[in-house]
Amino acid sequence: MVRQARQLAQATSSLVGAIRGEAEGHSDSDMQKRLLAAARLLADATANMVEAAKGCASSPNDSEQQKRLRNATEDPRAATNIAASDALKKKLIRRLENAARRTASATTQLINASKNATPTKPRNIN
Repeated sequence: MVRQARQLAQATSSLVGAIRGEAEGHSDSDMQKRLLAAARLLADATANMVEAAKGCASSPNDSEQQKRLRNATEDPRAATNIAASDALKKKLIRRLENAARRTASATTQLINASKNATPTKPRNIN
């Protein structure tokens, strides 16, 4: 149990480093603060989970320790979701911006085509 908690802590450490690196690359100070807060939350949640795993390993029959571990395992997941939601929002905004550029380009092409079109007289079919 402690071994798995430590493995998760190592993976989480890599994720925290990646989040901090992403924060340093942002020019938006609000986004930097949110990313750093998410990294801090994730690091703290993981440390609490490792401590809960140690407590549960030392007293495996203690229901309070088991409850503490169950609760502590939810925190890194929630913190990871918070951190990932910012990345997902960024990705979605980038896609939206690209779609808006393509729409503007297509609209410009349509306007130019309509300006160059010559009116035609309707044919009388009898």
